[in-house]
Formats: sequence, C-alpha cells, structure tokens
Amino acid sequence: MEKLKFYLNWILRFILASTFLYAAISKLVYPNEFFNNIRNYQLIPDYLSYVTAYFLPAFEIVVAILILTKRFFTISTLSITFMLLIFILAISSAWVRGLDINCGCFGSGAPEGYEMVIIRDIALVVLCIILFLINKKNLPRCT
Repeated sequence: MEKLKFYLNWILRFILASTFLYAAISKLVYPNEFFNNIRNYQLIPDYLSYVTAYFLPAFEIVVAILILTKRFFTISTLSITFMLLIFILAISSAWVRGLDINCGCFGSGAPEGYEMVIIRDIALVVLCIILFLINKKNLPRCT
C-alpha cells in the first residue's frame, strides 16, 4: 500500500506541475494576448490585468517547480488549489454574465466551453485534495 501511495503521490505531483508549467509557458509566449484574455473577464481594472498577465505565469512556474519538492509541498499545493478556485470563480462569473471569451488558461487558442474548463479545474482541485490526503501524515501539525 505504501508503494502505491508513493507512486500515486509522484504521478499526481507530475500532472499538476506539468499542467501549470505548460499553462505558464503558453502565457509567457504571448503576454499581450494573455493580458487581453484577463481584461475580457471585466473583473479587475486594466492596470491589474497588466500586472496579473506578467505575474501569474511566473507564479505558476514557481509553484509548479515547488510542488515537486518535499519542503514546499504544502504551500505549493495550497497555492495551486487557491489559484484553481479563483479560476473557477472567474470562469463561472464570465459564464453567468454571458461573456463569450477565451478563458486564457493555456494562452491563446481555440476557445473551450465554460463547462469543460470548470470540470477540468475541479478535477485538478480533486487531485490536490488527494495529494493532501496521501501526504496528511507528513504535513506540519497546527497546535
């Protein structure tokens, strides 16, 4: 059973890390398009969209690398979970408001349906939860 947990732990970490690295790199290639994708959500002012367009991919790269390390596992997994929840809320908001936009998740490209983007992000949140459950005995204790 421990061997299964070990392999599952690394497979899930690899899936999350590679997903966020791919997403970050695809955004870094065309930062102006990513800026426009963020702006199209109509949730934050343009100057914050600009800052987000340059900060978010760098942050995604950092947490993608850190999730592979034992030392920063908790903070990186929590960061990924938090980002995914924000993404779900932003996408849901655009969907409810009837906006027809590209989510910007993986840079430019063919727009995906809102349902599929939300389902994908929920699935990634579930992976984070499974990771926490697998590693719960190794997590720092709050006293």
